[in-house]
Amino acid sequence: PPPHLTGGSVDLTLSWHGIPLSLGTPFDAFWDSAHTAALEDHDDVDRNARRWLVALMRSAGFIVLHCEWWHFEFGTRRWAAITGHDAVYGATMPPQQITI
Repeated sequence: PPPHLTGGSVDLTLSWHGIPLSLGTPFDAFWDSAHTAALEDHDDVDRNARRWLVALMRSAGFIVLHCEWWHFEFGTRRWAAITGHDAVYGATMPPQQITI
C-alpha cells in the first residue's frame, strides 16, 4: 500500500515561530531541486536546514524519500527494505463515519 495509507509516513518541514523555514523548495514541490541531495553542491542555509532535518529524522530511525526532502517513513515496506527490519505497518482502513 502507499506509505501514507499505512500510518508509517509523515510529510514535514521545519518552522520558526510558526513560519516555515526555507529548505530550497516549497513543501510538496515536485521538482528536481526537491530531491533530498539536490542542494549538496550549495553552501547555504537551505542546504544546512535540509541536512539538519534529514539527520534528525534518521537519528530517530526514519528513512527519507530520495525525491522528496519532506517525506519520511518508519515501519513501512520501503523502510523495511532499506533497513533490513520487518515492516511494522500495513494498509489501514478509513475510520467509520460516526453519526451522533
